[in-house]
Amino acid sequence: MSSARRTVRATGRLFVDVDRADVKLRYRSPATMGSVEPVSRGFRVRLDEPAFGVATGQAAVLYEQDVVVGAGRVASARTG
Repeated sequence: MSSARRTVRATGRLFVDVDRADVKLRYRSPATMGSVEPVSRGFRVRLDEPAFGVATGQAAVLYEQDVVVGAGRVASARTG
């Protein structure tokens, strides 16, 4: 069984400057809220609740209500 991840780094882009967003890491999993930090060639998200099954290469999509504010591919995920 995989460990829960709290920090996810994604390559991609933010379409809108946001400090917090709903984060969807798996197509059928519910979104979870997280703090967003822009980084070189992407963004880092610190999730409020841990996410299971996060793997490199998966999509990471950020939402503000029903609007996509950022998107990318998971480059790395950490437990802390």
